Amino acid sequence: TASLTGSGRAWVLIYAGPQPLPVYSLFLTCLVAILLAAPYSYAQSSSLSGLVTDETGGVLPGAEVTVTNEANGLLRTVISSDEGLYVFAQLPPGSYTLSASQPGFKSVTIEGVTLLVNTKVEIPVRFDVEALTESVTVSAAAKQLNTTDASVGNAFGTKPIGRLPLNARNPAGLLSLQAGVTFLTADPLDAQLSGDIRNGTVNGAQSDQSNVTLDGVDVNDQNGRLPFTSVLRNTLDSIQEFRVVTTTANADQGRSAGAQVSLVTKSGSNDIHGSLYEFHRNTVTAANDFFNNRAGVDRAKLIRNVFGASVGGPIKKDRVFYFVNYEGRRDASEGSAVRRVPTASMRDGFVRYTTAGGEVQTLSPEFIRSRIDPLRTGPNPATLEYFRSFPEPNDSTVGDGLNTAGFRFTAATPLVWNTFISKIDWNLDQNGGHRMFLRTNYQNDRISEVPQFPGQPPNTETADTSRGVAVGYDGAFGDSVLGTFRYGFTGQQLVFSGVQTASRASLGDSIIDDREGATTPRDTYLPTQTVAGDFSVIRGSHTLQFGGVLFSVRNRRLSYGNSYHFAKQAAWALADGPAIFDGPLPAAPANPGVYRETMATALGVLNFFDANYNYDLQGSPLPMGDPVSRTFGAEQLEFYAQDTWRVKPGLTVTAGLRWSLMPPVREVNGLQVSITPGLDEYITRRLELAANGRPTREAGPIGFVGVDDPSGGPLWTTHYKNFSPRLAVAFSPDFQDGFLGKLFGGLGKTSIRVGAGIFYNNFGMGMMQMLDRNAFGLTSKVTNQISTVASAPRFAGISNLPPAGILPPPPGGPGTPNPTGLAWSQGVDSSVLPPYSINPTFSLAREFDGGFLLEIGYVGRLGRRLLVNDTASAQYVNFRDPVSGGYLLDALQDIELMVRRGTPTESVPPIPFWENTYSGAATADATATQRVYDVIRSSSPDTGTALYYIDYACAPFCSDLGSGAFLNPQFWAFDALRSFGTSTYHSMQVSLRKAFSKGLQFHLNYTLSKS
Repeated sequence: TASLTGSGRAWVLIYAGPQPLPVYSLFLTCLVAILLAAPYSYAQSSSLSGLVTDETGGVLPGAEVTVTNEANGLLRTVISSDEGLYVFAQLPPGSYTLSASQPGFKSVTIEGVTLLVNTKVEIPVRFDVEALTESVTVSAAAKQLNTTDASVGNAFGTKPIGRLPLNARNPAGLLSLQAGVTFLTADPLDAQLSGDIRNGTVNGAQSDQSNVTLDGVDVNDQNGRLPFTSVLRNTLDSIQEFRVVTTTANADQGRSAGAQVSLVTKSGSNDIHGSLYEFHRNTVTAANDFFNNRAGVDRAKLIRNVFGASVGGPIKKDRVFYFVNYEGRRDASEGSAVRRVPTASMRDGFVRYTTAGGEVQTLSPEFIRSRIDPLRTGPNPATLEYFRSFPEPNDSTVGDGLNTAGFRFTAATPLVWNTFISKIDWNLDQNGGHRMFLRTNYQNDRISEVPQFPGQPPNTETADTSRGVAVGYDGAFGDSVLGTFRYGFTGQQLVFSGVQTASRASLGDSIIDDREGATTPRDTYLPTQTVAGDFSVIRGSHTLQFGGVLFSVRNRRLSYGNSYHFAKQAAWALADGPAIFDGPLPAAPANPGVYRETMATALGVLNFFDANYNYDLQGSPLPMGDPVSRTFGAEQLEFYAQDTWRVKPGLTVTAGLRWSLMPPVREVNGLQVSITPGLDEYITRRLELAANGRPTREAGPIGFVGVDDPSGGPLWTTHYKNFSPRLAVAFSPDFQDGFLGKLFGGLGKTSIRVGAGIFYNNFGMGMMQMLDRNAFGLTSKVTNQISTVASAPRFAGISNLPPAGILPPPPGGPGTPNPTGLAWSQGVDSSVLPPYSINPTFSLAREFDGGFLLEIGYVGRLGRRLLVNDTASAQYVNFRDPVSGGYLLDALQDIELMVRRGTPTESVPPIPFWENTYSGAATADATATQRVYDVIRSSSPDTGTALYYIDYACAPFCSDLGSGAFLNPQFWAFDALRSFGTSTYHSMQVSLRKAFSKGLQFHLNYTLSKS
């Protein structure tokens, strides 16, 4: 039963049904409750409070205190409490005039009270008994000192936003002014292209845990969750204010464990105001890249124009207002790139390598044909023809300088951005006690990346047509009940082009960069809907807040990433490669692995084939080249309750509790599989077998079952105990005289704050990118490996795959038989629990004359149950030999140390572990240990590949226990997300700030952190 009463009305919602309440029924029930609570809710607002006193410092109850918005005439009045306290609990951000009157005293007016988004400001009111007919008007000083809670962060108003010289006029640049922020680029395009997950990391939180809201609704990038990225672009001329809480947010915020970024779109006012602007930047002010200069490549063009216009004003004075903004960006710029290409000698079929003695050996095409190639064809003609199609090298910073070098160049990367923003505000009554707004966003972008080589089409072109709508209602019901309702729709729509439209073969992935970028097209549409409501009730010295929010996300993905087959050369998988390639050499190479890969590339060997198959729900394979379409859905529900208790002047306690319900993400059409058994159980079984000298294959296979299978079900279990308590204590000493008076400056000049809270990670939707690519039974990658040089087919062109290498499709669809062989898949451990962190903070701040503020603080973060992508099956277990008691890892280390010392095979002593587990490998000329030594040395330092040969492939020999003693025989790789990561972060932060009378600010931050 959920009930809500107030203002003479009451609603009661009763649910009678099975217990426990089904998750989606619970969502529907709570959604209705939020809608009913709408008249009593508020979001993205600020509060103004203070103590009313006379000239002696005595509190004055019954004083009438009024605030008036200087831009749109909003007016609100309260009466000071018995303790002399006045509170305006929920006010829209803006500039206000505060006035107060009390019989027997002259009235007080304080102008220029600035309330920034999600901030709490305290303004004391002091009455003077003299000259009763007069009034006192003063200007409010800028308030920088937080005396109400323990949240860490800063708010920025219109003037700092508009006047700072930010790169490309991107508001995200202001985020770098926060202490504890690792911020590498303010350009979201740069962040997206670089894929650097560190950009925007805040106080030790994972970079995907920042939460961005615009006008109270969600605008996060649900797919990639790049830090500090809003799906809806904001312009400097459209933002009124924003605030970043870097840690220890109160219960009314803190949807995720990272920074809480709150942005507010500008509103119109009673005066018409606007702007017309053009910002130009060009190559004249840009320097060339060092490596471009070295390679003789001209500096890339940098021509950028940012232009636009904005206007806001009244439709009806004091009642209806409008604001519109258009901004365009045009980049006629260039990007630079460097690719690995073959050298002139490699194009003619010569292979060069450095010997262990430091000399350079050159193997001619005839030597390769007659002495190395078992087919006696020598360097592959199709390979050499392909190599000659590459540009000639001009750079020595990449490649080995013998067979490969770099080609550095610049190419056009045009960019077109169009941003449209509009907002209508409507005061429903004369005083603005009831307000509504409608905000719309639309953008139409085109972005081109650098092509693989000059003259070719871009590897990827991106079209972004994201849009959003937000509707809000704010209401004040009497002096003590206030609230708001928010509905928001954010539709992220991205279309990525690609140059790959067919199956392909590639040569030497780490030797050269393929002429074609091998990018595949994909589309993403992510509609996110937010329904939020919360309300405040003022009772004496307590301000009570309650609220809830419902999120609904759909991730509609169309991708060609698994629609084609691939063939490549993998020299490490050639069991006879060391003998064939190394045998006739005049001197041993210094790096055998690189030499063998180069030789296999010259011969055009194709020995590793990935066949990709996609299936429908009935298990039928989709035609090759058809895209994969999936729609993932998720709902999240959160409630909070919070009490801000002003215990006495200078002491405020804020306590709250937030509860989150995060059911698992699902594929809405049932195209989903789960793994069985649970990975914790499976890994424990493998470890037990290894400890008892039993082969890991006895752990059995990992199964994949459909969502409706009795042993399957959702990807993980819904967790109902995501409770997030928050506590903050803020104390401002009230010493007036003596040493302590000078030290602390009196009430409101010093703030000592301590707080802590539990914050749950927002997770789920980002994981679907991984599961969408490799969900066994729905998308299967079947690997075929050919282990001998003589039997491997040869390269015949990038679009000509040898049919013999492509295996037929296995049975498909949810609940198909367990895969065998070298399959690769990914999944989620069904025991996954929501990650969380514990965040303690402590700070000491002192405000000085002249608007200076010095703050010293500690920030901590203890991460628990963090998601880790764990290779659950390809990892080899630390097998224990039951005869000698020796362990696999110790035996591998003994071998590797002898390899590094250059020990000859005949000098390798017997090691009991190898002698017992590989007794069948011994010959008349070599012990078992010596034969294992030769295999490990040929792959050193890659012991995983060596174990693949002698455990999985049984080439050239196998253990006495057979294949799969240490490695799981079912997969070469199976990656799964599990909840067992931890993190620890400690930071000391010092901040010096200066507030100026014109609304500008000066910040100087220093952070010393350890994580």
